[in-house]
Amino acid sequence: MQALRLHPDSTLHYEAAPVPSVSSTQILVRVSATAITRSELSWAETLSRPFAIPGHDISGTVILAPPTSKFKTGDEVFGLLAFNRNGAAAEYTIALEEELCLKPRNLNHEQAAAIPLSALTAWQALFELGSLKAGTRILVTAAAGGVGSIAVQIAKSKGTYVIGSCSAKNIDSMKQLGVDLALDYVDGSFEAWIQEIREDLNERGVDLVLDCIGGETLRKCLGVVRTGGAVISVAEPVRDDWAEVKARLNDRVKTEFFVVRPDRSMLGKIKELVEEGALKDVVDRVWDLSQGNKAFEVLEKGHVRGKFVLRV
Repeated sequence: MQALRLHPDSTLHYEAAPVPSVSSTQILVRVSATAITRSELSWAETLSRPFAIPGHDISGTVILAPPTSKFKTGDEVFGLLAFNRNGAAAEYTIALEEELCLKPRNLNHEQAAAIPLSALTAWQALFELGSLKAGTRILVTAAAGGVGSIAVQIAKSKGTYVIGSCSAKNIDSMKQLGVDLALDYVDGSFEAWIQEIREDLNERGVDLVLDCIGGETLRKCLGVVRTGGAVISVAEPVRDDWAEVKARLNDRVKTEFFVVRPDRSMLGKIKELVEEGALKDVVDRVWDLSQGNKAFEVLEKGHVRGKFVLRV
């Protein structure tokens, strides 16, 4: 088969590779599309495997499944592959049953591949860690990104007020996705809003922050959350050297950092939202698998709206 593989010298090659062998508990999938994630070529899980294949979002067709599996040959599926195994930037890949769900009927494979990692990240952040409910005021940073754009839609589907930070070029598209207040992080609008909130925290503060940036953005967002609220980051934990921020919070705000995990049950709920029209894919660009190296180069520069998808 043809695949993208990361060589020991950290270069990515489109080349011939062995079709993976399937155990009695695994599913062989013919890949139609995969989405790639910024920085995944430098993840510890990726670097721990020789000639690692990236791309953990998957949409494709079941070729072989165990007799006891919920899936059968010919089923069109989508899902999130565990990070400690090879991904889907190849013609064939291996999946476990708990990583897959039947593909939404109203999406093609390229659209479906843009959903799992971002949607599961958003779902676990908003509901498992953030206890999202109707009436919540939520701030999503990098709202135009892969996770942010999905989180906005999921939050709006549950009756929340959503504030999103993004660049000026994405403000209109964010409003179309449902953002109630879109703030430009380049022209100072976002910084000015943060300052205003700090002066009127009880009335205008937020109940939940989903941070997709980290660094100074995360540090500043800690100050706009009402007592009893939460800051959930998918970028990095609250740093130990932010002593003045921690002292000001005084345990009144919950902070969490986490890494998404595959979950077939959650993926089923996400699929329902997609088929109901409440959740749309956000694909920035589709590349051929052979262009994967260039796709990663562009992705690492940032400022992508939604996901980069590789067509296999």
